[in-house]
Amino acid sequence: LMAGARVEHATIDVETFDPFTANATPQVVGLDNTDVLPAATLTWRFVEDWQARAGYSRTLNRPDLRELSPSRFFDVESNVTYEGTTTLERALIDNFDARVEYYYTADEVFSIGGFYKSFQDPIEVLLRPAAETIFTWTNSDEAYSLGLEIEGRKRFDFITQALENLYLAANLTLITSEVQVQKRPNADGSE
Repeated sequence: LMAGARVEHATIDVETFDPFTANATPQVVGLDNTDVLPAATLTWRFVEDWQARAGYSRTLNRPDLRELSPSRFFDVESNVTYEGTTTLERALIDNFDARVEYYYTADEVFSIGGFYKSFQDPIEVLLRPAAETIFTWTNSDEAYSLGLEIEGRKRFDFITQALENLYLAANLTLITSEVQVQKRPNADGSE
């Protein structure tokens, strides 16, 4: 069993001003969070060459400066106009995973595992109703990701010793995700 926690304190201050308006008052947006981010993993070798692992960790996702600034910018790669929002919060993510591994040699493995991620206040891109197409960001209520992963690594020395340094590694991951998007009223007040 390995366990621990990290404490992070982050302060983000964004000051946005209009360079074309003299003496314009800048708009200041800030985030100030202190987060405890625990993590624990348990490894159990229940039979020779077989082991099971389980883990939990809490991580986070902070908005970047453009996402927090109320200014607009045009992304030339996507051909889209974005506008930041001043009400974004950081997202917290609880990560759970479990895996069974079979080591049939010291460097060859077959494993199957699953994971679940629960997001609180995930940051999502949102199309804002307006006369022109503008995308912004919002914190949705919640989201999750659920996945299954199969992984293997096999050397080719079973064919001939000349191929002992050649191996095949493969990974298949199946993921499903869902985001609970908040209903936003339209300009006329309807949903």
